[in-house]
Amino acid sequence: MKKITYRPLCQIDLLHSYYVNGIFRDAKVVPDQKAQVFMWNAGLLFKSTEKGFALYHNESFDVEYIKELTSFFGNFYLRFNLHSTAKDFIYITDTSLEQLSLYHFSNKNVSENDTGLLLPTLQADILMSGTLGFIDIHLDEFLVNNKLASKDYTIAFSARTTQWNYYLANTTEDHSQEYVIQDSEGNLFSGPEKLEISDGSVAYKYSSGSRYYPLREQPAHYCSLKKIGESQAESNDALTNNIVIEKLPVASPSSITSIENIDAGNQEIACSSIYVYL
Repeated sequence: MKKITYRPLCQIDLLHSYYVNGIFRDAKVVPDQKAQVFMWNAGLLFKSTEKGFALYHNESFDVEYIKELTSFFGNFYLRFNLHSTAKDFIYITDTSLEQLSLYHFSNKNVSENDTGLLLPTLQADILMSGTLGFIDIHLDEFLVNNKLASKDYTIAFSARTTQWNYYLANTTEDHSQEYVIQDSEGNLFSGPEKLEISDGSVAYKYSSGSRYYPLREQPAHYCSLKKIGESQAESNDALTNNIVIEKLPVASPSSITSIENIDAGNQEIACSSIYVYL
């Protein structure tokens, strides 16, 4: 029996900065029906990898075969459907919460200076459950100087950044002049603003304002609740010695409660509401 050898054609890494190791582990890629039939007949092998997926080719898949395909079909490509098992994908990802769109990735004319990064175009459409979009792999992109060349590509999603709003609740005392909230870089939150929350009780709101923090599976930013003295003008060093809660709860995908449009550019900002009961 003749031994069949498979060689790498391309590898595509799927990354997402929300996850601990940066790998979009909830992604799932499946060749569509036409791609499956073609790969079976053409000697291509699809394989899932730790970071995404890869394509391999056997000896019969060569330069002349690709030339015949492109000559006959023109702009020939294989389509792979991109899915996510993460139900909160739109909340953890830097994408619109108001207008859902399909992601379309393609390796066509990707510059070497872009280190193989595939940038998406967005298509407004009705999203099926778990479907993010599709990836088109054009086979003529592997022809380099009349030779078959293996290439690596990357698809990268960025984590959503949100405005963090803390609400000090479950207290009958006036804490408006007693506490401050400070992030790990020494920035103070604005506030407090006394208001009534949904259960009818009084809470004190502290906001990060124009500072936005990325959502992370493993938090990268923490905030502390600190007690101040009679004067609001204490230094950061003095506040360090008056920590009430060193690490307050952090924003999570489920804590996004509103969308605000700010600035002249009508920028969409998601707000995370975090309740702290004293």
